[in-house]
Amino acid sequence: MSEHRSAQDPFAPVIFSLYKVSPDVRITVFGKEFHVHSLVLRVHSEFFGRFLICQDQKQGTDNGNSSFKYEYVAVDDGDGYWGLQPQTTETQSSNSATIPDGDAQSKAIRGIHNLLKAFYSVPNSVINIRDLKELAHLADYYLAQPIVLMYVNGHILNLLDIIPKWPLDFMRVGIYLRSPFLFKEAFVHIVGKWGLGGPDREAIKKELDITLLHLVERYHGYNAQKLADANMFLLLRTSRLAKSPSLQNFLAAVPVGSRTLNRNHYCELYRNEYLSASTYPRPKDPAMANSLSEIQAALTPILKSYLYLDRNRVQVDTEDYNYFLCTNLADQDIPWLNSQAE
Repeated sequence: MSEHRSAQDPFAPVIFSLYKVSPDVRITVFGKEFHVHSLVLRVHSEFFGRFLICQDQKQGTDNGNSSFKYEYVAVDDGDGYWGLQPQTTETQSSNSATIPDGDAQSKAIRGIHNLLKAFYSVPNSVINIRDLKELAHLADYYLAQPIVLMYVNGHILNLLDIIPKWPLDFMRVGIYLRSPFLFKEAFVHIVGKWGLGGPDREAIKKELDITLLHLVERYHGYNAQKLADANMFLLLRTSRLAKSPSLQNFLAAVPVGSRTLNRNHYCELYRNEYLSASTYPRPKDPAMANSLSEIQAALTPILKSYLYLDRNRVQVDTEDYNYFLCTNLADQDIPWLNSQAE
């Protein structure tokens, strides 16, 4: 399966090909035509499957001189969102009565194009967070989550830099596509950024609904307990830490008179302490060797990374993030899985 379009004429139809099968559906989005196959729409979208069955059951359907059996056009659904509906006299008049601005038209055209690319498994070389979020929303709207999720997973390596920069948007993608994997990946970053406070926390408060906000707060509490346990362990070994370069650097970074510490201070301290215990020449004294092993064991819970797309199992040899990645979201706390269980 593939697509064909004219590089010289941006208004030329985009024609998707299927071996030995001619397109029988024309989708028109503000003058831009897409020629596709009803077979593909039925297989990948429950929305189109229902509409096509209803159209097949109608007797005497007349498409005039059109060479296409089915015609779909973009129609305003009343809340500013444009969805595809079978072309009728009513949809034609509604479509001509309310025409969105150029940006909205481009967004609608690009969104449908990307959705059809997913249906036909056409590689997409450009995936940004805006188009990805729109694609996921369309998958939810047209009941096409399985094929779009497979398509997104196929481009996952292109998303490695997007997720930590836009975790809130990526969480929404996970919700639209009903993907625990994508949701968890974003959730780790969101809880980590919540711990930083300041603008990061305010942005999360503004974006999330009350249910998701409570979930973030609860798992931040779990991480705070891990941090408290690590603090207690280190305090009980102050005699050794007093000579630690990591501790000296940590204290030097704290402003004089400050009573609060940014979480990235802790993150750097624990990362360095873990590395010191790992690279320190193994002593012959069994007690000292056990002490170094205890340091690693005590710091592992707070330094463990639950990012599936990050090969670093423990957050010690990377400075890409100044927050903890130790959030282990349970499956029963994923919103849609929880609602299904109830």
